Amino acid sequence: MTFWSLFADKVMALESAMAADDADALSAIVNQLATRLVAEHPELNLNIGGDPPRLSILSLPGAEELAERFVAHAPQLKNWQILAALPSHDPLESVYVSDDLGDSLEIRYADLDGQVLPPKDNLVTIVLSLDADFDPHGPLSHLYQAIAENVIFTVLGGWPQLLSKVVLLPRAQTGKLMPLETLRSQWLDVVGPATSNGWI
Repeated sequence: MTFWSLFADKVMALESAMAADDADALSAIVNQLATRLVAEHPELNLNIGGDPPRLSILSLPGAEELAERFVAHAPQLKNWQILAALPSHDPLESVYVSDDLGDSLEIRYADLDGQVLPPKDNLVTIVLSLDADFDPHGPLSHLYQAIAENVIFTVLGGWPQLLSKVVLLPRAQTGKLMPLETLRSQWLDVVGPATSNGWI
């Protein structure tokens, strides 16, 4: 079953989960769809949300044209908007994570900046900094790491093959880095386009 046929098959279940605000059911369906999509195109990922419902196909830097071609083959589904990017009218303001112990963390994108470091042994590290005082190795470090990984998936549209790790540190340790909205262009400057770095 292709991604688009699986998506069409899951639309009613998606709509039911969204209407019932059933986060567990929604997460299970989204994970199934994302697994199928990444199996077909490792440089693509997805985001589902909005009212009316919206499916955004996200691309790693350099794979934007692939996302547009992929969306051009999307089925026509009543009430659904299918896009090749997150809509500009739906800005992401913050990222929220939680764990099984009930601890949670919410960070505003405006409080983050980042830097793509030069490759080392053909792998790349991204440093994110947060304008706040926290212990990156403390008891809540797993939440800060989850924030960092969530930001990468959202801003870069997935986890690039050459990305070794991402770390989130207090701004006091890193100094001012580059604006978060430049992360995609930074990645292209450091690594090059998708077709030349092993994503495809």
